[in-house]
Amino acid sequence: MCMRFLSGCIVLHLLLIGSSFGQDADSTKNYQVGEVVITATRSQIPLADSPSQMDLIQKEELRTVNGSTVADALLQETAMFLRQYGATGALRTLSLRGGASEHALVLVNGNRVNSFQNGLVDLSLFPLSGVDRIEVLHGGSSALYGADALGGVVNILTSQPNGETHVRTEAAVGSFGYERYAAEGESNIGNFGLLAGYSGERARNDFPFIPDGADTAVNRQNSDYTAHQYYANASYQIDGQSQMNLSTHYVAADRGTPGPFSPLARQSDDNVDCSIGFNRTDETGTAWNIAASLRYSLQDYVDPNPFFPYQTFYKTLYGSVNPQVRFFLSSHDLVTIGGELSEGTLESPDFDTKVVRVQKALYLSHESRFDFSRNLFNRLIVYETIRYDRISDVDVALTPKFGANLALTRVGDIRLRGSIGQSFRSPSFNDLYYRGFSNPNLKAERSTSFDAGFTSTFVWGGVHSIEYTYFHQDIDDRIIFDLTTFLPMNIGKVLSTGSEVKYNGSFFRGKATFGLNYAFTDARKKNADVPNDPTFDHQLANAPTDVVNISAGVVLNPLVLNVSHAIVGSRYLTLDHTASMPSYRVTNLGVVIRQPFASWKIIAKGEVNNIFDNDYEVIRGYPMPKRNYRLTLGLEY
Repeated sequence: MCMRFLSGCIVLHLLLIGSSFGQDADSTKNYQVGEVVITATRSQIPLADSPSQMDLIQKEELRTVNGSTVADALLQETAMFLRQYGATGALRTLSLRGGASEHALVLVNGNRVNSFQNGLVDLSLFPLSGVDRIEVLHGGSSALYGADALGGVVNILTSQPNGETHVRTEAAVGSFGYERYAAEGESNIGNFGLLAGYSGERARNDFPFIPDGADTAVNRQNSDYTAHQYYANASYQIDGQSQMNLSTHYVAADRGTPGPFSPLARQSDDNVDCSIGFNRTDETGTAWNIAASLRYSLQDYVDPNPFFPYQTFYKTLYGSVNPQVRFFLSSHDLVTIGGELSEGTLESPDFDTKVVRVQKALYLSHESRFDFSRNLFNRLIVYETIRYDRISDVDVALTPKFGANLALTRVGDIRLRGSIGQSFRSPSFNDLYYRGFSNPNLKAERSTSFDAGFTSTFVWGGVHSIEYTYFHQDIDDRIIFDLTTFLPMNIGKVLSTGSEVKYNGSFFRGKATFGLNYAFTDARKKNADVPNDPTFDHQLANAPTDVVNISAGVVLNPLVLNVSHAIVGSRYLTLDHTASMPSYRVTNLGVVIRQPFASWKIIAKGEVNNIFDNDYEVIRGYPMPKRNYRLTLGLEY
């Protein structure tokens, strides 16, 4: 009833968006202050104006990250639990706010990449080469992006030609046979710009570990991998108001995937992503955008287990078109209207027939912004969004969302922010159609989420930012794989609540930095399947209650030193809490030197991962490496 009322209020407000908030408001169309993000609203807004918690990882930060993939860059971000199935090159998926990995929607340049076969995204297949920045939106966001955005959205934004000529090349070596080579170049000819690059990576990953129940260490077997990435991004400036962009990305990976029941299994992946976009902004500020994307994926899997040999493949093709227009109704009213049309197909011997899904969507968003010439309550931004999705083999969904951001004081820029909305996740093709292990009667998961908190940025012996967020999410018909029936089931209701705290400080004119974030998540099954159900009101499996990240950095040009420490709490393995995994701690050190030499820069990067040589597993049966090292050398023009 509450969400029906919310939907009605949003629709009514969107129909009356020409109304004025107050005649004394000092409003303007230009709010480009500080760091700008696009994922929170589908339009450019200052990060401080977001109605929900957002993390932004800029290009300079990505260059100092230990590791080489998007998964490595996300490890230190707030409230994130990376499900790591082994060393570099192994499967890595993301969990937000106690949700499943299927509840985190991943985009590349605004185009979804979640597999409709299983709902997952393997972040180990996204190298950092060619990435400009990463935006992370916390909380349910189906009102903006449709299915699967229950826990949040990760938007990977690739580097685009910027009118300069540059060349960069790198080579790296490390423990357990690690090697990496990369090259990138960019140039412009008139109105045409092109940026292209390549990276290749491989490792044996034959690190020592102690198996469960053993007293001595053995070397990890069949954990090797090889990966190649090719990418190209082109832009053409048609005139002063119009531009076209084209991006292509190809990743090929071959790797061992040893697990508790399949130690000899191997998997190869070939992924091709292409997107094209046209943007035009006229003198009134009206912006027309149309984006089209095509994603092809082929995964081959073979397990030569002598008792249960198995071989299969999964071939998917996904295409989408997203037209959108943004225009100002007044100096403080911005409206966004858009639609999406997509089709996905899957072919595999594990399915009785070729599976097809067509999705159609319309969305309408409104932003009201008001600035006032006073020191208290000096800015108010209100956001309303509503979206309609029709999915051919599932159902329809109407998902509204309302958010607000209120500036309490100019001094310290203290903000109150909050949002409430609905989201959903469609059952995957595996859930509905996988031969022998599917359930065609599954319903879509639906959630109502609310979050509220405050932010502040102030100067006192340095620059400091503090954020606090409380969240509350009800999920109905949560889908899990039942290990007693070996079928996916709607288990009923899940309630996830918690708090997220984040602090970042910069001292001595940016020469020293310190960061701390902490997330407490209480995600519980809130329905009883049978009388005296032993799983009722229990924390969900593989959902840590506590996650802490601490980081510190020193800048002594040309040297940058970073230390990070992560603490992940214990996790239950079953809903009845009869088995669990202990907490673990990992400390990493990174040193980067960028020394100018004539028109070039010499780059040297050293990494020490798991400094204290801890034995740990993130997922049961998948050991992680102990202390290991990497060294990277490069040149940049």
